[in-house]
Amino acid sequence: MGRSCWITFRVLLAGLWLVGLAPLFALANSEPEFHGAPFIRAWSPPEYGGHAQNWAVHQAANGLIYVANNRGLLEFDGATWRLLPLPDGAVPRTILSDAQGRIWVGAAGTICVLEPDGNGKLQARSVTSELQVEGGSLGTFFWSQAEEGGRALLFAADTVVVRVREDKKAEILSAGVQVRLYTWEGGTPLLQLGQRPKLSSFLVRQGRLVAAPELDGLRFAHSQPDGEGGLMLFGLNEWSRWRGGQESTRQRIPGLAENDSVRGAVALDGGRRFALATLRGGVVVVGPDGRWLERWSRADGLPDNTVRALGADRQGGLWLALNNGLARLQVASAIRAVAPGRGVDQSVTALAGDVGGRLWIGGPQGVQVRGPGEARFAARDDLPSDVFGLASLADDELLVAGRGLQSVRDGRALPTVVDRTTAATGVPLLLRGGRIAAVPSVQGVGLYTRQGEGWSERIPLRGVQGVVQTLALGDDDWLWLVRDGREVLRVRAEGESILTATAEPLGAAAGADPARLLRAKVVRWGGAIWLVDEGLKRWEAALGRFVEPPEIPAEWRSPVYQRPFALPDGSLWLQRRLDEDETSLGLVRLAWANGRVNAQEWNLPWVTRLNPQALRLEADASALWIGGYGGLVRLALADTPGHETSAPVAQIRRVASGGREIFGGSRSASAETRQLAVGQQALRFEFGAPWFLTDQRGTSPLRWRSRLVGFDEQWSEWSAEPRRDYTNLPAGDYVFQLQARAWGEAGPVDAFFFRLPPPWWGTWWARSLQAAAVVGLIVLLTRELSQRALRNRIARLEAAAGIDRERLRIARDMHDDLGSLLGRVALLSERGLEQLDDRAAASETLRRIRETAQALSAATRDIVWAVNPQNDTLEGTLDHLALWVETALGEAGVRCFVDLPTAIPLRQLGSQRRHALLLAIREATQNLLKYAGAREAHFTASLDAGGTLTLVLRDDGRGFAPGEVHGTGYGLQSIAARLSSIGGSARVESQPGQGTTVTLILPP
Repeated sequence: MGRSCWITFRVLLAGLWLVGLAPLFALANSEPEFHGAPFIRAWSPPEYGGHAQNWAVHQAANGLIYVANNRGLLEFDGATWRLLPLPDGAVPRTILSDAQGRIWVGAAGTICVLEPDGNGKLQARSVTSELQVEGGSLGTFFWSQAEEGGRALLFAADTVVVRVREDKKAEILSAGVQVRLYTWEGGTPLLQLGQRPKLSSFLVRQGRLVAAPELDGLRFAHSQPDGEGGLMLFGLNEWSRWRGGQESTRQRIPGLAENDSVRGAVALDGGRRFALATLRGGVVVVGPDGRWLERWSRADGLPDNTVRALGADRQGGLWLALNNGLARLQVASAIRAVAPGRGVDQSVTALAGDVGGRLWIGGPQGVQVRGPGEARFAARDDLPSDVFGLASLADDELLVAGRGLQSVRDGRALPTVVDRTTAATGVPLLLRGGRIAAVPSVQGVGLYTRQGEGWSERIPLRGVQGVVQTLALGDDDWLWLVRDGREVLRVRAEGESILTATAEPLGAAAGADPARLLRAKVVRWGGAIWLVDEGLKRWEAALGRFVEPPEIPAEWRSPVYQRPFALPDGSLWLQRRLDEDETSLGLVRLAWANGRVNAQEWNLPWVTRLNPQALRLEADASALWIGGYGGLVRLALADTPGHETSAPVAQIRRVASGGREIFGGSRSASAETRQLAVGQQALRFEFGAPWFLTDQRGTSPLRWRSRLVGFDEQWSEWSAEPRRDYTNLPAGDYVFQLQARAWGEAGPVDAFFFRLPPPWWGTWWARSLQAAAVVGLIVLLTRELSQRALRNRIARLEAAAGIDRERLRIARDMHDDLGSLLGRVALLSERGLEQLDDRAAASETLRRIRETAQALSAATRDIVWAVNPQNDTLEGTLDHLALWVETALGEAGVRCFVDLPTAIPLRQLGSQRRHALLLAIREATQNLLKYAGAREAHFTASLDAGGTLTLVLRDDGRGFAPGEVHGTGYGLQSIAARLSSIGGSARVESQPGQGTTVTLILPP
């Protein structure tokens, strides 16, 4: 009986717990509605060059990020991680910085300060080596806090508190008892000494411990100001609030698992939210009332769920020191993204909601849905894939357009109409009072009619073929569409179930320029049809064309727009191109007000390559879901549009030559000119910018350009490479200038001034040696000039001898050619006198005298042409030879074809060479006339790349066999001898009946 009563009592107790406590527990641990996660950038140990485990994150006054890592202190400048070792291999646990730019580190058994040396490189040293405590060890300094005004720094270990003054002198403030260091109102340090339940509380003011008995009973592990003069107090798994000397009731921190605990806390938005680092659950965010707001974990892209500590930067970023890596979350932003870990692992081409509060997305892999209060999207395997259109109907029906059409009612999939031959390209439209669904597709417009709870088989809209990239419903069931990216159609659908289309193409005359329709869309908004073809135009039926409406301000008509979306609240959203590459997202919202259109713009450069395909406005119009090929993001419209960011400030972080560091970059390079060492002609400049924003993929948009004034003529191209190398720099004064840019906005210029001294040969003694060398060179040059004058004199003498040889040649020619011809004239004249009685004989003799006189005249002209220096050009020589051949052959009745080069270089050709060429061509021409019996001939001249001249005389005469000789054979020998005398060669080629080819080759 007793046992039975005990069982009954336990059952009743369990029932009371279920009725009374279980709902509270469920409320505390239920998932809040998920709105996406901040943009996350993560680093693995190989990327930052340290150990996997990190302990603290701190942003110093110079904007750089410092991380306490098991291998030392990590430094990040926005581009490059550097590992700074500490004395004796100390492992840092907490980090602070002061106004002088010094970095302070609390580690195991020591406190270190890092400050720049003369070259700007951080050097670490311990400031606690002289401190002594009972037991000999200071312990590990896990906590640190600056006094009011930053005049001193406090570091706390388990049983020791050390105060470090501005002059770097360290003193023990407390020792021997358990200690915890917290932040109180206004940043005042709060010490709690002793062990529970006997805790003594002290505020630290100007180096003195001021008792605070009203705080003695408080128990917590972390504290953060709540922005209203109070504090949020967090224990390992509970929270409370202290305000006005009173503490609120302690409550369990919502969202924590039974085996989880809080490791740190950071206030966000001035105390409107608090981010809590947890041991196993990532980051939990709660409100000032302790309500659980959201969680960010590995499902959102964090490398690890064990968060050791949190730190905030001045750009609204939350840094996480993880057990396995590092991460930064852009918490100060109206934009959130949904990571694949939350179920969205595809492109999002369709968005819709239903009356049940569910959010539906569609894409190439099918349909996914997220119910109210759920944290992830679940796949619907019972719905089609390749979804490009979702339409939410008023009676809680959802139309899914993919390869076919299917409807969903109250979350339940109805029978599917499958069509494997085509795919939808947009959102379904309802016609005929909702009895017909029209779906744009790659094969025109598909029509489906209602059949019970589902839809009938697809019937193509007759008269409309091709790829329909957009579809809109006008008045009286007029369908508007853009087809094949080439034309806008206005379609009148006729009939009841099987519709036939009467299509009316609209061209440039109607305001639809075919050249701008490749990505154009038509949309119904404000009771009218609009065409978005990079511009924004409305259809005016009275004018029969698209026009720019006067209701829209002029500054909002001209921008380049794409992808219009008309939403149920009566607004029209358009994508606005922010850059030429269309990599960044800009959205414009247009809405009617008092007969005018108001515009609001969101420039979201950190959302890159999203390519929006679908928009969904939340029921309360507080946020906009944007789906595209880059995933799914959420824009909180209640916040200020966009997230204002200043331009990045470039910093020259390191200058090195040959592995030797010249400048460490931990202080400003200033305008002081640095004297480099001799031989440091190869320099590497490394740079960064304490600017940490990323796009939704976690990619940094930082770009740099630089120039070396005194060496570079202009700036380099913008590059993501955070370094620049120079080699073989000459001596001189230089200024290296650096500028950073992000999302098109460039910041100020940083500069490094330096002087590169000349090498040893530029010193005074080297110059003396150079002067002596110059004198010796002058002597040698004088001697050379004397010898050159002698050589010139010899050359002149040789030239004079050449002239004499030329005169001798002319005399020989006149004697041989002209003399022989004149003698022949004399002989023929005497014979003519003897033949006066014989008229026929005398006539023949007179004819021969005339021919001889003509030959004498031609020979005289050739000799004069050869000696005239005005003809000493290659072009003149070729023209003369061609004219001679053409005239001689023409007078003999032989057709002559001449082919000379179109571009003849300006080149000198001496009289001897010209004369030899002329005689050789003349001999070849005379042989052609005497023996060839030709009807036509070709004279060709050509020059190769080396300047060799080739002359070819080819006829179609009778030819001759090899070895056959006509006449004395002296003519062919003469041709070869004349070319040989001027360094050339001749070649004669012939076959009986195939003509003769004479080739003359003259090198340059």
